Amino acid sequence: MNSTNLICLVLAGFGALFVYQSKRRSFTRTNWLGIEQFSSYRSKVLSKLMDSTLLAIGYGCVGGALVILLVEYASEYLVMGAILWIALWLDDEWHARRKQ
Repeated sequence: MNSTNLICLVLAGFGALFVYQSKRRSFTRTNWLGIEQFSSYRSKVLSKLMDSTLLAIGYGCVGGALVILLVEYASEYLVMGAILWIALWLDDEWHARRKQ
């Protein structure tokens, strides 16, 4: 195991921990009917902001680990995916212009 794999493993672990914590926070606020309860509107806004921040950080860490692994081990596939995305985007543009 080299340092790149270790960094990606730690990054993905922290990302999974952040996603879990965000989901857990929203679950603990629910009552037996599944409705979230807040003491005030301010606490609701702050809680939702914190949950969405944790979720974005978590998904960003997991996505970052995947991108690092793709660049490290499958850069050819990454370039091929970018070329295919550009080709499909150009094809969609061409068809949209033909329809007009």
